[in-house]
Amino acid sequence: MNLIFQPSAVQHYLAQNIAKLRPSTTLIISSAPPSSTPTTSRTTSIKIDAPTKTDHPLQKFHSQISSHTQSIQFFTSMQHNLKTMQYGSTSFHSSYPTKSDVDQSLDIMRRTGVDHIIGVGNGAAIDLAKICHSYMTVEGKECDGVDDKNNHQQLILVPSTLGGVLASTSKHGLVLDVEEEALIVPQMNSAGTINSRNLNVLVDQKSISIPTWINQHNHLNRTSNRFNVPTITDAMLASLVIALDFQLALWSVDDLMIDEEEIILMQQHQKSLNQSLLLSISCLKHLLRDEGTNADDTILDKNNIVIDQKVKKDAIEALIHSGSLLSFGNLHSPMDLRRNISLALSSALLPKYFPHGNWMTFTASLLPGVIEGFADIDIDKYKTLRQDKESNFDLLSSSIEWMKEDMLIKNSGNIPSLSALVEGTPDVTELVQQVEDNGAFLDCEDCDSDLLELVLGFSLNR
Repeated sequence: MNLIFQPSAVQHYLAQNIAKLRPSTTLIISSAPPSSTPTTSRTTSIKIDAPTKTDHPLQKFHSQISSHTQSIQFFTSMQHNLKTMQYGSTSFHSSYPTKSDVDQSLDIMRRTGVDHIIGVGNGAAIDLAKICHSYMTVEGKECDGVDDKNNHQQLILVPSTLGGVLASTSKHGLVLDVEEEALIVPQMNSAGTINSRNLNVLVDQKSISIPTWINQHNHLNRTSNRFNVPTITDAMLASLVIALDFQLALWSVDDLMIDEEEIILMQQHQKSLNQSLLLSISCLKHLLRDEGTNADDTILDKNNIVIDQKVKKDAIEALIHSGSLLSFGNLHSPMDLRRNISLALSSALLPKYFPHGNWMTFTASLLPGVIEGFADIDIDKYKTLRQDKESNFDLLSSSIEWMKEDMLIKNSGNIPSLSALVEGTPDVTELVQQVEDNGAFLDCEDCDSDLLELVLGFSLNR
């Protein structure tokens, strides 16, 4: 993966690669801002709220995303004179791409001879771009017999939101299967893996839009326009959930069953995990200090914060690392660990059982349950057994202690409530069975059902 994290990242990349891109057509897949009136998704019953005229911070948030996607279209088509096609700039409002979005995008690609894809905007646009590139790679190999390593087709991901940053460094994309009411990973096999040589992630800190309000999900009505927008606090809590869960998955790997290449990869993952913990906690400490530690004292209509640029940079870097830790439990790939708990639960249960909120907020709400998953684990035991230099057991222990004390006790109001996102009162055992059925359907590996039940039950009932 070619990661460029700097000001004017897109302009820098285009200047360096214009000769590679100009001979072919590029498809720009972008997310669209909410329409002027509340609507219903064309493929699901999920309500899509538009920002109200009086909610200026929300309007500004959506306007910044729209300006960024338009600027990318200008840089590519007008300034650099690339041949481009568009998908989604006025119609792609959904929280998740659907099979219809994939089919329409692929149809444009086949009809116009698209070779390269740019995904710009939120996580949904980034996921759709990755999925289309995966299909395009498979089709190219089947038609031309071209080996993936020699394939010139470029995938360029330009996130506009924190969710987009997280999605841009993950291995696969999620699609909403309307019939199954589940989030699935199409083409999750060795042929459908994104070619990392042709993957370019371009991140410009100035272009990442962040809501200026704090975590209010436990106070807002579920019909509020803001309820579906994750805050920076949500993003950092979700980052911690992914990192902690990945640590549990790493510990479950038998060192005797992996080869040298896999050991190197595990060590790289451990580095990313450590950075994710450090950066996420640093951001949360700063945010909680600025926001005040008592959520009950929050004035919802006025408590908008100014995000410090250092905090914003750290948040983006934390999500870059956390995105690389998202594991999809691919049984066809020996390098893939079991599926992340957040992915397993969201894939099986969103949006059927948890139609409110968003993926980032849902993942953040699992933090109490994931921390509880460490309750019976003797970290000192693993410290003795695993002396590899990349592991940082002191960091892990101190991180968990801080989360228990400062997040679960002092600032519990800043953690989204999973019960606020659920529809009805589903039985935990029923939910776990749904996850197991989903794992079998997708042919992927999950953690044991006891851990799933603990995380769900503890998070729902806290």
